[in-house]
Amino acid sequence: MLLLVLTSCSTINFTTPQPIDQSDLKSIPSTFTGHWGDSFNRFEIRSNGFLYTESYESAYPKNELDSGVNYFIHNNLLYILKEGEFQTGQAFRNAPDTLFGLGKSITAHWLTPDFTVRKIDPHHLLINRKTEHGWWEVYLLERGNHHYTNIRMLNEDDVNQIRQLNTSLADVHFNRSGSHGYTYLGEASWTTRDIKQFVDLGLFTDTLYSLSSEQWIAPKH
Repeated sequence: MLLLVLTSCSTINFTTPQPIDQSDLKSIPSTFTGHWGDSFNRFEIRSNGFLYTESYESAYPKNELDSGVNYFIHNNLLYILKEGEFQTGQAFRNAPDTLFGLGKSITAHWLTPDFTVRKIDPHHLLINRKTEHGWWEVYLLERGNHHYTNIRMLNEDDVNQIRQLNTSLADVHFNRSGSHGYTYLGEASWTTRDIKQFVDLGLFTDTLYSLSSEQWIAPKH
């Protein structure tokens, strides 16, 4: 697997981007940029943002297909009838009992006033992403040796630990629903020194993306 993707119904948000003593970078430093990939996925950190491409297959059992009625093949592309209309043609592979449509989904986050990065130290950046509610999510981008890279985020235990530290953090809203779900909105005025302390304490516990050195794709010259 190229990525370890965390799925959670819990969210941590803040009223302003962090840290407050740093300005938004105009571009992502070259020491953090690069390409990682395997046979299905590709993750790129560019100077102007992040690009994640995921390949997937859609299975169509042949015993449910009727040529010319709910599918056809033209110019080596597979067209499938859905909701009364043939979908855009897609590449495919032919297995004995199944046709597999081959597709890609692309997720991009480019640097804008609503998606920014701020420098913490030579090995860490803090990503700030504005949500549809006007709140901010923060992510730690960590670059290790040999192109090893993590993107991590805070969880509830981290917030509880931060509350015990001598940092600026006021609860604006905190709500728990069920045994695991919670939403948190805090007002923070953290400095670069505060974020470094959090990193030293092992906070930003939850991993969103883990990019290993084995999947590093060397640039072409």
